[in-house]
Amino acid sequence: WLNMGGRVLMGVVVVLSLVVELGGAFSLDGAVPGLRLLRRLSIISDSRRWQVVPLVDGTVDVPVGREAAPGAEEEIPRILHQTWIDEDVPERWHAAVNSCKELNPNYTYMFWTHKTMKEFVHREFPEMAETFDGYPHDIQRADAFRYMMLVKHGGFYADLDVGCEIPLDKLRGYQPFLLGGTQPWGFSNCFIATAPRSPFFRRVVERLPETRWNGWPFRYTHVLLSTGSMFLSLEWATWMLWPPVSPEVSQKYKGWFLPQKALFGNKIFHHYKGGSWQGSSDFVVYHLHELLLAGWGTAIASTFGAVLVFFVMMRTRQKLRERRMGAKVIHSD
Repeated sequence: WLNMGGRVLMGVVVVLSLVVELGGAFSLDGAVPGLRLLRRLSIISDSRRWQVVPLVDGTVDVPVGREAAPGAEEEIPRILHQTWIDEDVPERWHAAVNSCKELNPNYTYMFWTHKTMKEFVHREFPEMAETFDGYPHDIQRADAFRYMMLVKHGGFYADLDVGCEIPLDKLRGYQPFLLGGTQPWGFSNCFIATAPRSPFFRRVVERLPETRWNGWPFRYTHVLLSTGSMFLSLEWATWMLWPPVSPEVSQKYKGWFLPQKALFGNKIFHHYKGGSWQGSSDFVVYHLHELLLAGWGTAIASTFGAVLVFFVMMRTRQKLRERRMGAKVIHSD
């Protein structure tokens, strides 16, 4: 039921995207609240826009995939980054951490604590220090740091609960960056691989102060939209729809993606029990979100969609009427 609800909701979003395109044709983006957001959600949900990593029997096979391009500016370096509060990693994640180290002995391992993360941001991104220090939640600082750190160093980032099932070299060819999918839509930031100095991730970092708003009613929602997976997904959609760079650069840095089922299907990565940043209220909000997708969310989205369609149609008729009246005035003159 959850998957069905998600698919129906995505169908609603895709239909609304057609309305969005109609609104754009009549310059209604600014007149109808939420049209830009709906356009971004529609492109996230449209997997035809993604460059999906080809899989063989659920895993990555380099001969049918892509070899890394040594020396290219978009090359992903052999570095594995991980973060935690301090150097005392909880025992429940030791197996995950060790699996990635053992399968990648030729990788530089960089472990970051809250202390070294703050020092890095103040040293390498002083213009971001106020935003970084001002986040109310540690997870937001951890999220923001990984984007800045990857701009500087590049390489692979993985949460501590992400265990490796294959060598990371099998993923290095998917340049200039690689993300994994998440539910119900969008891309996760629990695993990221990228070349350093990526124009896309530089843009992600630049946007952090603008999404810092603290008015969301729940921590779960606030984190997702300010620094977390939904923030990253929406920034990718913005990058594709309204790139702040040339079309050539935006297409070159459109990225590769591992579907969520492939990401944690125990053939590429193994997902250990995590959720270290989520409290009891976050747990409740998360599962309410799933229940909404199962039924009520679809009904709400459908109702909202019908209202939005009606509003756009009325605004379109009004625009057309104004244009006809203007043409008549000019003709009579």
